[in-house]
Amino acid sequence: MSTGGYDIVVIGAGHNGLTAAAYLARAKLGTLVVERRPVVGGCVVTEEIFPGYRINTASFEHVQIHWTPVLEELDLARFGLEYLEPDPAYLTILPEGRSLPIYRDVERTVEALALRSRRDARAYREFHAFAQDVLAIVRPAYLAAPTPWGLVRRTAPAIVRRLDRVLRSSWLGQLLRVTTSTCRQLVERLFETPEARLALALSPISAGLSPSAPGSAFMCLFHDLVHETGVKRPRGGSGMLTQALRRHLEHSGGTVLTGGAVTAIETERGAVRGVRLRDGTVIEARAVLSAIDPRTTLLSLLAPTDLPPRVLVAARAIRVANGLSFKVDCSLRELPRYRLGSAADAGDAAVPMQFIAPSVEGVEAAYAEYAAGRVPREPALMVATHTALDPSLAPPGRHTLLLETRYTPYRLRDGTAWTQLREAEADRLLALLARYAPNLAAAVDRRFIQSPEDMEARFALPSGHQNHCDMSADQMVLRRPLWACAAYRTPIRGCYLTGAGTHPGGGVSGAPGRNAAMVMLRDLGADT
Repeated sequence: MSTGGYDIVVIGAGHNGLTAAAYLARAKLGTLVVERRPVVGGCVVTEEIFPGYRINTASFEHVQIHWTPVLEELDLARFGLEYLEPDPAYLTILPEGRSLPIYRDVERTVEALALRSRRDARAYREFHAFAQDVLAIVRPAYLAAPTPWGLVRRTAPAIVRRLDRVLRSSWLGQLLRVTTSTCRQLVERLFETPEARLALALSPISAGLSPSAPGSAFMCLFHDLVHETGVKRPRGGSGMLTQALRRHLEHSGGTVLTGGAVTAIETERGAVRGVRLRDGTVIEARAVLSAIDPRTTLLSLLAPTDLPPRVLVAARAIRVANGLSFKVDCSLRELPRYRLGSAADAGDAAVPMQFIAPSVEGVEAAYAEYAAGRVPREPALMVATHTALDPSLAPPGRHTLLLETRYTPYRLRDGTAWTQLREAEADRLLALLARYAPNLAAAVDRRFIQSPEDMEARFALPSGHQNHCDMSADQMVLRRPLWACAAYRTPIRGCYLTGAGTHPGGGVSGAPGRNAAMVMLRDLGADT
């Protein structure tokens, strides 16, 4: 059965799919978003898991989207989106209560560092100045389809404006070191204290990279967004972003269909014809934009005969890591009280995200266990008590807690199924966290557990990996997800890709969605 056609069908109502759809509908193109789940949002969603408690079941911190023009261009505040900002943005916590707050203000962070090491304070300020320059050069490329000439053309003006610094041998030497070093090499060269090293390593670690991954030092530069944009959370939960995007889309005449799983992208003579749903319905469209992971799009939704053999080979070679996280969301009777050696009190410590690990070396040891298919004995923990900043997420006097690991494998080396292990692993992780916040054991009321298998089933994430595919240096920019599709176009006329598996990668940015929409608008001859 065929239904009436649209200009564009978007597959997947995650934040990138909805961002793209909002831009397309704003340009007066008939736009339909088809979502397999009964709710929109993908990994940017807030759900009432326990009565009266609103839980961010996937992403929670919004950083990169404030580095893009998406919020302003779509005027999402008009559609109910409001942000809150914790300050400090996050707090690194090590054993024995050693900690370091990272504030929005650079100088305040430097002052906190100086209490621990004057050398580290100076190094942090110098790295911040360098990172500002590099990110200003990178940003135009972040916000556009990556093509070789386009990268040169977009970054050149920012380079010219900083030519006096860029041409200095010291600046070029620092750039060379950052682009060729690992994260661990960089932080050990810059800092002497373990808390400073751990703080700068958060960006590559949160992306799922080992601290010793080739090229991982470059990702440390994105730590500086904490100072440039701040770390923010939508009032009412992470999903308020996607709710605002949906309202914008529908205000512009677009449509969302939930509970509609797409099983195939229909093509004819090398061009898109529409999509087929699980119930057999075919929805005709001039163009299709897939916001789900690129391997599924290229290898499952399209027929093998649709793509050139070289593209099929490249698509099969897209690497997806063996899982990434294990997640426990809890309702709490009281806030966790962290045992800290610094002057920060327990109430302040609960407001920012807590990044807990023994050291960068300890994180690397955890990665080695994960890479071998074993559950790390002491993984890095990212912890957030959202109600300390936004009490509306829980009943009066109650709180929520999110605990998320880096790193947890999807397939276990010994063949154990996560259904057998998940409860015991949640117990173990909460006990590990209670070493830092002793009152936690008595504070936990209920919990919602998501293993990598659970996240794959709930969010259609390959191997439970929220970045859709590895964010290693050789799968970024012109090779994300592969050379033939790096600029969001596929070899099929009218078939496009977006999402975390496309440039510039994972995280709550909206950039893949916006970038893909700009490409489609040009191709379709519509106004941007």
